[in-house]
Amino acid sequence: MAVTASATNAYWKMLADELLAKLQQEDAIMKIGTGGWADNTPVAIDTAEADLHSPQLTKTLADVYKPDNYTVVATVRVVAGDMTTSASEAGLFVGEKLLFVRNFEPVPVQDMDYFDVKITIPFKVV
Repeated sequence: MAVTASATNAYWKMLADELLAKLQQEDAIMKIGTGGWADNTPVAIDTAEADLHSPQLTKTLADVYKPDNYTVVATVRVVAGDMTTSASEAGLFVGEKLLFVRNFEPVPVQDMDYFDVKITIPFKVV
């Protein structure tokens, strides 16, 4: 008979701490692209993806933090002139590895002073 184990709060905190440390390294970046939205709906995210559908911009992370023990937040700021089209996808990378993808309704960043792109990674709902 197999016995299933349940992860403890300590485990989820450890995962969040490890991700926070990785995202504070120099090779942590976020790519912003235009391929996250089609026909008024978000494009399905394929977990085997190695890159965004249509990457346009690569930025170093402006901020990485943990708002609680089990959540990591990474942010970049796209400023006027960084892109000439609307943004609709973001990918969080460490080195060449795409770890997280977020697709969102297109934002006309070309018309804004700045736009903050935030990816929130919850390891456990508090």
